[in-house]
Amino acid sequence: MAGTGPMPKRIASFWWLRANLSPRVAELHTVELPITASTTPTLVRSVPWERRPFVTWEDPPLNKRNEILNPLLPIFDDMLSKIVPSPTMLAKLEAAGQTFSPTVRFGGGGHNVPGSVPGRLMYFGRLDVRAGAGPHYYKEGPLQYTMAYTWETDELEVFDIVICPGAGNPVFNTVQEVLDSYNAGTLILCEVDGEFYGDTKAHMDPEEPYHIPESMAARVEPRVIMPEGKRFAVSGRTVSWMGWDFHADINGIQGMHISNLRFQGERLAYELHAVEFSAVYSGASTRKDIYYVRPTGGAAPATCKLHPRLHN
Repeated sequence: MAGTGPMPKRIASFWWLRANLSPRVAELHTVELPITASTTPTLVRSVPWERRPFVTWEDPPLNKRNEILNPLLPIFDDMLSKIVPSPTMLAKLEAAGQTFSPTVRFGGGGHNVPGSVPGRLMYFGRLDVRAGAGPHYYKEGPLQYTMAYTWETDELEVFDIVICPGAGNPVFNTVQEVLDSYNAGTLILCEVDGEFYGDTKAHMDPEEPYHIPESMAARVEPRVIMPEGKRFAVSGRTVSWMGWDFHADINGIQGMHISNLRFQGERLAYELHAVEFSAVYSGASTRKDIYYVRPTGGAAPATCKLHPRLHN
């Protein structure tokens, strides 16, 4: 209790994705730190490949995706030929040593979207209009679609294809349905302007920040009860507790931030923090875009379903 006992072992764990085996498996291992030349990992358990962790970090087979969707590219040739670059776009390209040569490219993809199950993951995708390495891509989504990839059979499906969302086209189930509509002259195509908008901040009018009244900001002071006296000490932002000491801070991006974490004088971690940030994407499509939330910083695999009375 006084912090004078033996130092606890430091155990690290990691997943080894054994895609080279047949059948493929994922193995959870542990290893004692520090790692030396004689260190041997310990196998904790193996799980079937379709239930391995981190599958939301993996990309679907992009070559198969392109093979399925490439027949749709000529549909957008007329759209690209009618783009008139604005002075801001031309200036951006000139600064980057580029010329205006718009192209389209498949991209996007929110992972682990509604409809995904272990072994069969669904992704969202889109077509971007790009114009050189200066502004890179500047118009997103004249084509949106959903992909489903089955890991064990290595099969990819593309469906829910939307051409120019909001233009009035139906949702197509296959690429061939889109081509049939285009050849029949019933496919409605949209136009793309040639303006380079730069960053969002330069083209928005944000609301003023809201601050609650001072009378509502008052809080009841905490009550600290320690019958045996303090077992910790705080000096500025340095905290000491039962053999542990660290520097605590709040960072605008990283949140709670712990640095120079030590036990009995030995540094165990230089820096610790938890980042959770989500960017919500939406477009003209009303079918699935509302579900397209992309957590970053590794938050996606850590999310869980909320249950009444358990998560409040």
